Amino acid sequence: MLEEFRTVGLTDAARRLGCDPFDVVHLLVAAGRTGADFTFDAASLEHLQRVGGIQASWWAAVSLPADVSNARARVRAAVQLLQMRGHTGESRTRLDNVWRGLSGEDQVLLRNGLQALAEDGLLETTATSVGLMVSIPTKALDQVQQFVAGRVTPPALQAALEG
Repeated sequence: MLEEFRTVGLTDAARRLGCDPFDVVHLLVAAGRTGADFTFDAASLEHLQRVGGIQASWWAAVSLPADVSNARARVRAAVQLLQMRGHTGESRTRLDNVWRGLSGEDQVLLRNGLQALAEDGLLETTATSVGLMVSIPTKALDQVQQFVAGRVTPPALQAALEG
């Protein structure tokens, strides 16, 4: 109960939201909170979470698909989560929602893997006032299904996983 009334600084706010301090500042600007003193109470954190579309970790009950490469399995699962959550075509989500809650190593893996899939056209990223958003382009749904099923690995992703 007391937690609701306690204010926190920028670093703790970022930790609670599951993003970088830079992202919190970015969200402050997007929310029109200029001249901020960088202290946050529970209500202002909730507001920034809503404004930014920040979601809780998606990974609680996710099992990785069978794959000889654990890294590729993690990327396949992430793309499947995007699809299952309906982030195709114009329905986008924050890119960092995909890896929020994972270890630092898995976050880097997904950041690089999803970037490679965007290079191959399987994902589309869009810069917005609240951060980088991602979706699966409608025209790539067949390719995405092949990838999620483990039948193909797009070239840029293969190179990223080997590098």
